[in-house]
Amino acid sequence: MDLISVVIPVYNYGFCLKETICSLQGQTHTNWEALIIDDGSSDDTHAVAKMLVETDVRVKYCYQENRGVSSARNLGIEQAIGDYLLFLDGDDLITPNKLAEQAALMRTHETVDICYTDVYYFRNGNPDKLFFGRLGNRKWTIKLNGSGYEIIREFIKKNRFTIHSPVIRTRFLKDSGLKFDETLSYKEDWDFWLRCMFNGANIHYVANPAVYSLVRVHPASVSHQSVKMDKATIIIRECIKHYVYSCNELTNAQKDSLLKVNDVKKRGPLKKMIYYNLHSLANLRELYRAEPATKFFICFIKALNERRKDFF
Repeated sequence: MDLISVVIPVYNYGFCLKETICSLQGQTHTNWEALIIDDGSSDDTHAVAKMLVETDVRVKYCYQENRGVSSARNLGIEQAIGDYLLFLDGDDLITPNKLAEQAALMRTHETVDICYTDVYYFRNGNPDKLFFGRLGNRKWTIKLNGSGYEIIREFIKKNRFTIHSPVIRTRFLKDSGLKFDETLSYKEDWDFWLRCMFNGANIHYVANPAVYSLVRVHPASVSHQSVKMDKATIIIRECIKHYVYSCNELTNAQKDSLLKVNDVKKRGPLKKMIYYNLHSLANLRELYRAEPATKFFICFIKALNERRKDFF
């Protein structure tokens, strides 16, 4: 039975870590290792992890000074010895058959580097009531199979994975040398998946509605921090330009097309960042210097119009 390494970065998640490990212990695929990477927690995470390690030899614990979730995941990648790898945040869950289904697909499709499942959200304390997303009950996971231009295009439009939806072939990570960018505090997972796609990852959708990932929604969730997430989106869209220019597998026409998609998608978060900073001339000046003048002023006018609507 293939070994699956499950990397679990935690920061002050003592209140839900046991439940996350229980979702692993309930897997029909039992050959896994859980690598709990404690990123400098100050709550009872250490005590909870110690108890879990003592009661299940498959659970391992490592502490590091607080360096961020990207650093924690990278340490997990270094320590992982499994054939496949799953990133599972310390507050999230997975269905009992998830590891078995994804391991079986990877075993029978040797050219697949990443396979992924559907995702549902649940509110902390109410795991039985599921919904598709924070902004409405509309499914956002789409079926994608293959690699190259079309896959890259979809990931430039938006992040298509939650962090614990995919299972990755460990060999792909080791061969490509891909790790999380430790300079990013937000949207680091989107940047990671983008670089996987630009490095030729062959992905496959697991078409089984009974197999999915579960995202816990609670006040400490990173994705609640809207302004910081918008700023991170702008940063990553700048990175995308470099990824496109540097990709030798794309034609010039494909590169032009991808850059246009990226430029259009950048306008939304840029408008919101301008809106948030209309009170600060210094911050507006910084945004202006980072963008072409025409694009900035178009977004500036739209932001002013939104502010006008707030008063009338």
